[in-house]
Amino acid sequence: MERRQKQNQEQEQQGLQGEKVYLNFINSLHSKATIKVYRVLIIHYIRFMNIKSNNISSLLNQDHRIIEEQIISYLVYLRTDQKLSYSSLALRLAAIRKFYEMNDVMLNWKKVSNYLGENTKLFKDRAYITEEIQRLLTKADERMRVIILLLASTGMRIGAIPGLNLKHLTKVEDYNLYQITVYENTKDEYYCFCSPECANAIDSYIAYRERCYEKIGPESPLIREQFDRDNPDKARNPRLLSLDTLNALIRELLIVAGIRSIEHLTETQTTSGRLRKEVKASHGFRKFATTNMIRAKVNPEAREMLLGHSIGLSDSYYRPDANEILQEYLKAVDLLTINEENRLRRQIESQHIEHTVEWEQIRKMVDEIRERMGL
Repeated sequence: MERRQKQNQEQEQQGLQGEKVYLNFINSLHSKATIKVYRVLIIHYIRFMNIKSNNISSLLNQDHRIIEEQIISYLVYLRTDQKLSYSSLALRLAAIRKFYEMNDVMLNWKKVSNYLGENTKLFKDRAYITEEIQRLLTKADERMRVIILLLASTGMRIGAIPGLNLKHLTKVEDYNLYQITVYENTKDEYYCFCSPECANAIDSYIAYRERCYEKIGPESPLIREQFDRDNPDKARNPRLLSLDTLNALIRELLIVAGIRSIEHLTETQTTSGRLRKEVKASHGFRKFATTNMIRAKVNPEAREMLLGHSIGLSDSYYRPDANEILQEYLKAVDLLTINEENRLRRQIESQHIEHTVEWEQIRKMVDEIRERMGL
């Protein structure tokens, strides 16, 4: 079922490639992720309209009021029959609006958007808990261990991982962790930090690849496609891990770890995006990081910056240096550390440092007293 649906979708996409009105639409998009999503959503719409992909231009050859009625019928169908959430409907409407606007069809979008329904949350989801992430790590290989710890300790979006190269990581030796630049050279660029536990996993993973004769350099991908260790050519020439593969690996690991069970989608469920889970496969890690930063009382503005969020007007005025943000992140490191042994080791090291500092302060005070007394 799923294989046939994928083949049909590929055929529909091929049919669209020769249509000028489709190219006007798809070429106006900049983000690869947006292109991928909008392409699927416009295919869903032409299916609903019972139009072949190579005849998509017929959507434009009608009176504006008829087009508006068609879009409204589609939204009502999705809302009442498919039970889609407000946000899902809004995303589909955004794709349809982009298609018509890029082909110079101006509609009454204010009127159409009234049919999105009430903005209420139909599905509740939560963050992963530490015990669930521990179960994932027991089943993870060296590469997946890095992926899981990276998502859990930084809170970065999963879409950022395929674009990370080693040049985006800077070791902070004093704390044995990495500062990571995300979405470099884009308007969304920001930096975050990973836990020492994650940094150790990264170092181990890179060392493993070096042992397999990969030439590691600044442009090397942080996460690469799996390779045959006995094939030197494959080992030496790393290929980037795609986002689709990354998502599939996480879903597979969730099943292997017993956190999720296998459920097969019907054609209707595939189209409507059903089978929502209590914890979102990748976003659950971002919620885990956010939740634990809040628990650790990380400064709200620093927390939002660490997660790559805009902080509104403060973006223009709040300019903390990297060390200030690091100090805020360190408040949450223990809660973001998954392995109990690592957490206990960190606590012991922290106490040792505190005691060392206290002893140095006492020794300094004694020296000052001795100096005053002329001893």
